[in-house]
Amino acid sequence: MSYLGKQSTEKWQDILKEIRFLHQLNHPNTIEYKGCFLRDHTAWLVMEYCLGSASDIIEVHKRPLKEEEIAAICEGVLHGLHYLHALGRIHRDVKAGNILLTENGTVKLADFGSASTKCPANSFVGTPYWMAPEVILAMDEGQYDGKIDVWSLGITCIELAERKPPYFNMNAMSALYHIAQNDTPVLSSSDWSDIFRHFVDSCLQKNPNERPSSGKLLSHQMVTRLRSPHILVDLIQRTKTAVRELDNLNYRKMKKILMVEKFENESVVGDADVDRTIGANLKSTPKCTVQCVKADQSLDFATRDEECFTQQSYITAGSATRTKGHFNTTTKTFDHAKETSTKVHLCGRIQRKDNFTEGHLSRKIKRDNLRI
Repeated sequence: MSYLGKQSTEKWQDILKEIRFLHQLNHPNTIEYKGCFLRDHTAWLVMEYCLGSASDIIEVHKRPLKEEEIAAICEGVLHGLHYLHALGRIHRDVKAGNILLTENGTVKLADFGSASTKCPANSFVGTPYWMAPEVILAMDEGQYDGKIDVWSLGITCIELAERKPPYFNMNAMSALYHIAQNDTPVLSSSDWSDIFRHFVDSCLQKNPNERPSSGKLLSHQMVTRLRSPHILVDLIQRTKTAVRELDNLNYRKMKKILMVEKFENESVVGDADVDRTIGANLKSTPKCTVQCVKADQSLDFATRDEECFTQQSYITAGSATRTKGHFNTTTKTFDHAKETSTKVHLCGRIQRKDNFTEGHLSRKIKRDNLRI
């Protein structure tokens, strides 16, 4: 928690208030305070280790909790709230995100930054969607007591059963208006038992005087009915397994993305090298000119052969070839250029031979004519 910047004095006082509050707590169902140290205008609070929150669990599984799992969590929360209320304390921010679980399945109330050391209280404090009606109306109509935590627990039951609290699709101000003015929210699905429905309805009585206390709810059938003593331990183990599978899946996805990026980078580098090779070869390739001559024109074939055919040009091109998981950049020499050069060379030799034969016959005819 940082206490630097604007209102640093107020921030520091809030930190001291929470530390004093935590230091006074000593109950199995409240988070244990270990110590505090300051560094770079930030207060670091050291708490006992917990695996995660009830909100984390439903987020991992992407589904609501079972009714008996919700009942086990509610029992731990009610024990913690009963302890706080007996001390004249109010949590004021009960929700799934502030309900932690340890390795052995113990439920822990956490995050006492909004807690009040006075009861009754009248401050507008809490998270809107879990806030009790009397907190919203407190500034106009008076004070409230620990029963606001019971309301928040009822909303938390709906959150665990439906993965979100009522009015969560609204903005905060609209949600506050509906909480204060509309009827009490209820469970939307008909699959839940009547016992669970009665427990939620009891927690969500709009009139605080009709709402049972945390101590009284500990005797509710929802809390006292038989269930496996390892219900939360089993839930934690399933969650840990799901987290490992999710981590492995995310690791494989990330590894695949990194491999694709690596291959694409290698392909770009390889293509650039090929382009430079082609450019260098084109610059170093000698020019070849083709001259067309008539049959009666004389040409020094020996000189032409030396100029045109002693220098052979080879055209190289790079082709990026994709193999299993990597790219190979190879260069190929096309035989077409060599084959064409050979054909031209042979044509030249044939043409020279024909010209030589034609000249020899012409001279012979002239000699024969002279004899005649």
